[in-house]
Amino acid sequence: MDNQEQIAIWNQISKMNKAQLDGVIGAAKTRQKTLAVEMSTTFKVGDKVMFGKVTGPAHFGTVYKINRSKAVVDTGMSRKWNVPFSMMQIAK
Repeated sequence: MDNQEQIAIWNQISKMNKAQLDGVIGAAKTRQKTLAVEMSTTFKVGDKVMFGKVTGPAHFGTVYKINRSKAVVDTGMSRKWNVPFSMMQIAK
């Protein structure tokens, strides 16, 4: 999707009433769940991964467990992190 398409969608959203907006929100949440399921098949226990927010520091670890929408990642420090698949990528 290019920038012009996004602007057109945002313009349409700004004109919606509550019922229409609720429908769009429901569709977006369904798509997020579908993407999470698709991404869960990308990772497997033992994979070395990198995760973190775009604006924050990167963390590295090993996938310890795969859940429905998140993975448990062991960073080797004092705790394990529950990381959404969308925030993870295979470490290089």
